[in-house]
Amino acid sequence: MNAAEALFQLLTSDASIASYVGPHVYPLVVPQEAPRPAIAYQAITETPTHSQTGYSSHTITRWQLTIEAITYFQARTLKRLIERAFGSGFPRDVGALRVFSMLVTNSSDGYGDIARVPVIRMDIDMQHNED
Repeated sequence: MNAAEALFQLLTSDASIASYVGPHVYPLVVPQEAPRPAIAYQAITETPTHSQTGYSSHTITRWQLTIEAITYFQARTLKRLIERAFGSGFPRDVGALRVFSMLVTNSSDGYGDIARVPVIRMDIDMQHNED
């Protein structure tokens, strides 16, 4: 399992998040015709940890989540649910991947020009091992 698959599993297996978005979690962008609320995710950076003794499987991947919702309050509620879901319960195994932590580092509110819906973007640092 890679980090993108692990993030998808974490988002879709959390009952509180799934109750809001159902199966509407997408890589890169939320399709224009997709029902809202929905989440898109994309890797911003992947930073491996280097070791003097050789390969280290420890990696930090910064993800950007884009939350699109019907109302601004719905988007803010979904943001809070994600923060709570990722704020505890780590380290944990997600498939064959060990996720050590999920840390929300930044978020900003906006408006989607194409879909014409409220948008919140969140940056999340995932510390994990990489196979």
